[in-house]
Amino acid sequence: MHGEPEKPKQPRRDGMGWRHQKIRRALNAQLKDGEPCWWCGRPMHREHVLHADHSKSRKYAGIYAKADRLLHGACNEQRGAGGERDKRRPALNLPDSYEPKPIRLKAGGTDTRYDAKTAPRSAVERPTEPRVHTSTFTWR
Repeated sequence: MHGEPEKPKQPRRDGMGWRHQKIRRALNAQLKDGEPCWWCGRPMHREHVLHADHSKSRKYAGIYAKADRLLHGACNEQRGAGGERDKRRPALNLPDSYEPKPIRLKAGGTDTRYDAKTAPRSAVERPTEPRVHTSTFTWR
């Protein structure tokens, strides 16, 4: 224990090492409880397992692309490398969308308040009625 030298740490093969964890902590610090998840539209809370996600997939943007948003852990895993999958995200509420996965809690288990079938996804749903923009500005 005391006399044994520490094993040298191996770098992670996926590139999600110290730099990525530092970015994740910063994103977690900026999180406003209840902010909607980009993938599923359900609220994110600090007690949930949250992952730092890359809006520009590392597959296409390169391994040095920075994570720039948080997603639920299960949502980030479902998204995978992004690309074509992004068009099927549950928040879009389209007929061929993925079914949102249960939200995992840091303490273990799942958050039953946001069950996939009863989840309020209104924060990112498409409007049912067309928006009418009226302008008070007139050209002269």
